[in-house]
Amino acid sequence: MKKIIFTTILVFFISGLLPWNESSAQVKLTISKKFGERIRMAVPPFSGNSYKAQQLSSQVEKYLDFSGFFQSVANSSFVSDQHNQDMKNGFIDFKGWQAITAEILIKGKANAFGDSMDVEFEVFSTSDQKRIFGKGLRGKSGDLSFLACTIADEILAKLTGNPPVFSKKIAFTTNYYKVKTVVISDFSGENRVRLFTEAELSTSPRWFFGEDKLLYVSYRKKNPAIYLLDLEKRADNIVIHFPGLNVNPDISGNNRFVTFTASRDGNPEIYVKDLSSGNYLRVTESRAVDGDPAISPDGKSVAFVSNRYGTPQIFIQEGASRLQRITWEGRYNTSPSWSPKGDMIAYASQTENGFDIYVYDIKEQKSFPVVESRGNDDNPDWSADGRHLVFQSDRTGTSNIYAVDIFTRQEIQITKSFGDCETPSWQK
Repeated sequence: MKKIIFTTILVFFISGLLPWNESSAQVKLTISKKFGERIRMAVPPFSGNSYKAQQLSSQVEKYLDFSGFFQSVANSSFVSDQHNQDMKNGFIDFKGWQAITAEILIKGKANAFGDSMDVEFEVFSTSDQKRIFGKGLRGKSGDLSFLACTIADEILAKLTGNPPVFSKKIAFTTNYYKVKTVVISDFSGENRVRLFTEAELSTSPRWFFGEDKLLYVSYRKKNPAIYLLDLEKRADNIVIHFPGLNVNPDISGNNRFVTFTASRDGNPEIYVKDLSSGNYLRVTESRAVDGDPAISPDGKSVAFVSNRYGTPQIFIQEGASRLQRITWEGRYNTSPSWSPKGDMIAYASQTENGFDIYVYDIKEQKSFPVVESRGNDDNPDWSADGRHLVFQSDRTGTSNIYAVDIFTRQEIQITKSFGDCETPSWQK
């Protein structure tokens, strides 16, 4: 957990479907919902020769519901009855779907051929009684999570313009392999890939924006150093290695600036490195302990934790002179993470129940709780859409990775039975 790292600094200085009307029609669904209203959807079981077809449609429904833009028709038996009626009639009864309040209808089928699975899905507007769009995908028959995540993101992009969320990877640290090391998984927590086979301590992964690159901390040089791993080129290079501590890396939205904590000058301070020029900038200069930096998407500001006023609190350093304290409640606030849009900062705050996740609205200059559990919730990191967070929590006794919608506060558990999983980073 980042608070542990901060404490250490203190010490260490995604064949046709049913016929439908206007077979060549394509319409664009106009979403005019007010904020907070969700599109009511019906996702009947996918057909096909695969026994996993129904499981696939259930996962698609689950992810779309979690997106915050869609809401499943409340009574699942209505969906089942109407779907059976369509199958009996041989066509889509749009009025029937309207009657059970479904605004969009998602139908599909999945056929397995050996180790492969072909999936076709179509999305319909029940009010227009027309097809919005459809698509075919191919994947491995055992990889439902990839297919479900891809379908969900395709629907999100077409109907809302939302960037991909569920088909993006999660990087995190786990001690499952006896030593803490960085692992990548898909959103379901499956298809895990261990990045380093050596018995070396590695932690704190951070994705670059729109690139298959990661920053991480490794102890292969004895003292912690910050590395850049290019997954496409399989190249691993050290980028920051000063004497003492070099921890807490974070990357700006243009992938140019890296912020980090270092004790190169004796006291732990916040620095920024320009990866283009190689130049360094010291951001803080204080006798207090400064750590856990997060850089704004534009690279112009750095949020960080400091105990300069007694207890660890979060500050924003903008430019060379403007310093702003943003947390005033809670005796220990840590792990800031800047949203991709630059409008919010997520962080962990100590409460009576442990550490909970809060979000600070920069424009309103107010914080609101997002995750409150009986345990320690820490290390939040944003999705590409700026609406969801991944974070770690030890609420069950073991630290696992979860995701949350910051507005509905709906959660999904990502990892399970894979050791203590910490410091998650969501690919953008």
